[in-house]
Amino acid sequence: MAVVIALIVIVLVILLIILATGFRIVLEYERGVIFRLGRCVGAKGPGLFYIIPILDRMRKVNLQTQAVPVASQQVITKDNVTVAVDAVAYFRVKDPVASVLKIQNWFSAAQLVAQTSLRSIIGRHELDQLLGERDRINSELKLALDEQTEAWGVQVELVEVRDVGLPEQMQRAMARQAEAERERRAKVIAAEGEAQAAERLGQAAATMSTNPGAMQLRTLQTMAEIATERNSTIIFPIPVEVVSIFRGLAERFGPIEGMRAEARAAVDAGNAFMTVDVLPAKPSRDEMVAAARSSIDANTYPVPEAEAQTIGGVACRVHRPDVDPRAVYLHFHGGGMISGCASLMDIPNQMLAREHGVVVVSVEYRKAPEFPWPAGPDDGEAVARALLGGVGAELGSERMLIGGESAGGYMAAAVALRIRDLGAIDRVDGLNLTYGVHDWGGNPSQRGVRPTEGPDVLSPEFMELARECFVPGKTGDERRSPEISPSYADLRGLPPCFVSVGTSDHLFDDSLTLATRAAAVGVDVDLFVLPELPHAFQVFDCGITRAWASAQSKWMGSRLG
Repeated sequence: MAVVIALIVIVLVILLIILATGFRIVLEYERGVIFRLGRCVGAKGPGLFYIIPILDRMRKVNLQTQAVPVASQQVITKDNVTVAVDAVAYFRVKDPVASVLKIQNWFSAAQLVAQTSLRSIIGRHELDQLLGERDRINSELKLALDEQTEAWGVQVELVEVRDVGLPEQMQRAMARQAEAERERRAKVIAAEGEAQAAERLGQAAATMSTNPGAMQLRTLQTMAEIATERNSTIIFPIPVEVVSIFRGLAERFGPIEGMRAEARAAVDAGNAFMTVDVLPAKPSRDEMVAAARSSIDANTYPVPEAEAQTIGGVACRVHRPDVDPRAVYLHFHGGGMISGCASLMDIPNQMLAREHGVVVVSVEYRKAPEFPWPAGPDDGEAVARALLGGVGAELGSERMLIGGESAGGYMAAAVALRIRDLGAIDRVDGLNLTYGVHDWGGNPSQRGVRPTEGPDVLSPEFMELARECFVPGKTGDERRSPEISPSYADLRGLPPCFVSVGTSDHLFDDSLTLATRAAAVGVDVDLFVLPELPHAFQVFDCGITRAWASAQSKWMGSRLG
């Protein structure tokens, strides 16, 4: 009995062991194809499942994408060129049952099919297509493989032709072909360029004939091209705008040339006006300043209609027109920055207000030597800021013109440059710069070298006095710095300028320097040179000064529109 029980226990243990062997675990990326007594009953997984021991058999199938390299193939293209081509194909089993039942080893079979399809597809295309239409060939190869592997339950995800090897002779031939093609294109492009250039040159010539600035740009370009080579060529460029200034002078000099004798007679008759106070043999600086101020004061005639007003913290004299103001004319008086006052030009300013309908604001700026640079320009800027900030509108107009005589011309230019740097120069319609914009570094005309050696209210000694008072303790180069002398500043962006000076004026070079440099950078400059006439030429009544007054009035009218 004990033996029987022992046998039963042994049998049960064996049966349990056999039954336990039926448990199977399949990973997420696998499937198990089950065969029961030799017949396929389907696929199971992933995870834990049970098969019948002895009766069932399982074969695992990997569902991951597998890269199948296609060995390099020697293929003859459609245009009979032998090339070595290799590729890579990416397969993934989508039907594990078919991949086991329909093919013995789908991976090896896929390699062979890929090699065959690669030869077939490449053989149907020319070399140029193989090199230039790689994406289309990859698509055709994928479709060809899909047709054959779909029955195996295998899907083609991607096929890429990796490399195309050409014989060395073919590489040289293609290089020669490419070189010849590029030469052909270069010649075609050059020919088309010549045709277009000829057409554009015709248009450019037409444009340049009406726009002198375009010719100046072309001149600068030519200079840049010449400068790239090492040569000994020396070029003296004359800006077209500068030429236009002297062309305008030539047109004016026609009728004015015949008025020289009258102008000389007027200057000789008024020579007493230019007589300065008698000074000691060796006057001091203060004595010379006092004499200059006395001389200016003796020729100052204030008008009662002028209004005293403080603008921007600076005393000013305001002359109002009889009509609604067309603009504000910001005025600076002369006097070499050491003498003069806002009432110096009261009579001309009153006439200007009435003739052109402008509010004239004449500034009582601080003078040297008590207040050297930059006190005067600072006062001018303060008044300009106030006018642009709303005081101008209160006076009747937000438009502005700026002008002055002698040192006032310097002040007008200096203040205009500061307004430009503030970004408000578009509010200024023009600059009226009359006889002199000081070059504080000194120049030939200030030292007495003038086109005509006639009498003048200025002298080299006075010019030296003005420099030493206004910019003391500085060298000539320091006095020519852009912030001190406008003639040496960047003049781009300034509004149109009316510059006038006499040939006997000790500030002749100063006016010409600013006029030509401004025109060279594109500023609209109207230059009026008065032959035989000195500084303060307005006091000499003659045909030339009347012509100047007419030209200035016309320019003012054009700026006021």
